[in-house]
Amino acid sequence: MFERIRKSLRSAVLPAAANSPVAAARIPPGEPEELVEMFVRELKSLGVKVFLPPDSVEAVDVAIGLLQDSCPSRELLAWHDSEFPIPELGPALQRAGFARLDANLPADRELRRLRLAELGRASAGLTSAQAGLADSGTLALLSGSKRPRLASLLPPLHISILSKRAIYPNMAAYFQAHPKDVLQASNLVFITGPSRTADIEQTLTVGVHGPRELATIIVGD
Repeated sequence: MFERIRKSLRSAVLPAAANSPVAAARIPPGEPEELVEMFVRELKSLGVKVFLPPDSVEAVDVAIGLLQDSCPSRELLAWHDSEFPIPELGPALQRAGFARLDANLPADRELRRLRLAELGRASAGLTSAQAGLADSGTLALLSGSKRPRLASLLPPLHISILSKRAIYPNMAAYFQAHPKDVLQASNLVFITGPSRTADIEQTLTVGVHGPRELATIIVGD
């Protein structure tokens, strides 16, 4: 049976896609401050810690304070300095004595296992975000060589820094503004609150498949 399936797959012809126009997504209007307010409201409803520092200096202080509370070992996973909307953040991490673990995984299976065990020591992950979706409190993260995906997935605390200018009404508005994002990155992740899962009895458990806590620092005018 499997041999017949394999032979069929080699010669199978897929039907042509219907040439029907796709209706443009409706993007609700909204002023920048209204989008920020909606986004913050949705984040808080999901149990996300939200911070709106008045300037970049205060934003750095907030990030360092969160890390000091959650990283007694001073080891974390973080994106490259160039990927943050706050240029001062990288030097501040170094002055505060935080060490960034190498989140690049080797191809060799045994070396990969050892590296993952090492990365498991990180108590927090620090990233930026390409976008925030106001209608659902969702963060959009694009991974890449300077943006390791494990920083937002592996540690128990994920701290994300987002520019106000990157908040969109919804997913449709984000893709209309950045139609090529999914082609320019190895991975696009949409994060809506801390990791949650429920069993058949609807018992909610937080942090099984990702961070137990999510904090978002919103910066910019």
